[in-house]
Amino acid sequence: MRELFDAGASEAVLSPVSLRGFCGALVAGVPGGAALVFDRELRVWFAEGAALARSGVGPMVGRRLPDLMRVESWNVLKEPYEAAVEGSTTRFDLAVDGTLYSVRVSPIVLPGDVPGALAVSREISAAAF
Repeated sequence: MRELFDAGASEAVLSPVSLRGFCGALVAGVPGGAALVFDRELRVWFAEGAALARSGVGPMVGRRLPDLMRVESWNVLKEPYEAAVEGSTTRFDLAVDGTLYSVRVSPIVLPGDVPGALAVSREISAAAF
C-alpha cells in the first residue's frame, strides 16, 4: 500500500492525480461524510472528512482500525472491512451517536492484487438534508 501513496507510484497508478489528491477530492464531494483507505492489515493510510472530525477519534493514519474504534462499532464494521480487503464490496447503513450514515466499502484492485480498501460514508439522517 505504501507505494500507492508515494508520489511517483501514485501518479503511475492514477495519473495525473495522486491517490491522496484523489481521496481528498472524493471526500470533498461527500458533505457530512468521510473516506478511509486502509491496507490488508487494516492499517489506515488516509482518513478525512466531517464525519471523522465529529467522531473525536483523533489521528488515524498509521493506526489499525480495530485499535481506533469502540468495540461495539468495530463489531459492526469488522466483517465488511475484512471482506473488502478480500475483494468484496459491501454497502450498509450505520447509526453513530444519533446520526445515520450510508457506508460503502470497496476493495482497491490492482492487476493481480488487492492491497487494501476504500470506505466512503455519507450522512443520510434527516439533519443532513
